[in-house]
Amino acid sequence: MKADIVFWFLIAVLLIWTTSWFVLLDLLFRSLSRRHPEYFRRLGEPGAFGTPNPFTNRALMQFLYRAEYRKLNDATVTMLCHALIMVFAGYLVVFTGFLALLVSLLFTGGP
Repeated sequence: MKADIVFWFLIAVLLIWTTSWFVLLDLLFRSLSRRHPEYFRRLGEPGAFGTPNPFTNRALMQFLYRAEYRKLNDATVTMLCHALIMVFAGYLVVFTGFLALLVSLLFTGGP
């Protein structure tokens, strides 16, 4: 029973984190398109809810993890990028915990 509760809790957290990711991403892309159109074009003019594109995904991750947003000297963009990095890192931690729970349930025969 306890594993069942943890399982559904992790599912709920992952859904909330995924929603947060897309909302923050949409805010970042809108901010970049209005305030820094050259960077927006460099990222491939992405959209948070558009068709996934490997180029724009890679460009976005490089933009975030190489801290290229700092060159823009824009407090809003910096705040959104920091939030996206935190959400992504948290998502990886929770997703890893979710996978660990699934593997343990498989090897122990379920809840």
